[in-house]
Amino acid sequence: APLACLGGLFLVLVSAASYDVVDAPRYIVFYLAVGGAWLGLVRTGLAFMGILLRDDALERGNRAAAISLITGLMGLTACFAGANIGDGPGWWCVLYPAGLATATWFALLAGFQAATKVADKVTIERDEAAAIRHGGLMIAVGLVCGRAAAGDWTSAAATLVEFSVVLPAVLLTALAVFAEGMFRPEGVRREPGQASQRWSSLTLAFVYVLLALAYIGWSLPLPANPMYRSEAKVEGRE
Repeated sequence: APLACLGGLFLVLVSAASYDVVDAPRYIVFYLAVGGAWLGLVRTGLAFMGILLRDDALERGNRAAAISLITGLMGLTACFAGANIGDGPGWWCVLYPAGLATATWFALLAGFQAATKVADKVTIERDEAAAIRHGGLMIAVGLVCGRAAAGDWTSAAATLVEFSVVLPAVLLTALAVFAEGMFRPEGVRREPGQASQRWSSLTLAFVYVLLALAYIGWSLPLPANPMYRSEAKVEGRE
């Protein structure tokens, strides 16, 4: 899963990163290395919520925990990859918006955990349907946070203002909290003929992701800084 996520980050770096990164192997390797280290935050963040990589996913063979961890990697990759989209004069133009996106991502997931106790469903009840819904939300919120972090650099203050487009992620999380209350734990005995919740959970997870993608498509094109690009062209750097 981490290698697949880094593969996705690589595609972003060679196609949508700053003009001085897309054709520079040393910069691409640098941002891949930073991205790899960034993915380690998933283990720490989910462990804080109660989902442990070693204890739950590996030693206990909990597939629900594995689903949450893998989709968590995907969501955080979207946060970091989005921060790499657009032009900027240096590495801080990536780490600053990536930090904003990641902090927002973790804050919203912590709110979801506080409202739904999803970590208990995943680790104690081994509820794979709950893990699927949780995973869909993590990917969707990561996509919106990554979109908010994308764009050409102007200043730290301007980046903070432009990051306000992350607000739909808050609405998406609120929707997920409401939807979570409609599902019973998979361990609860179902009535005869009642289908498993996994297909409905998978459908809901896709809805979360599709809503995020629809918002990204609606909000394009990404903000640009024409003055910065003009200066780059005059100096023969683009």
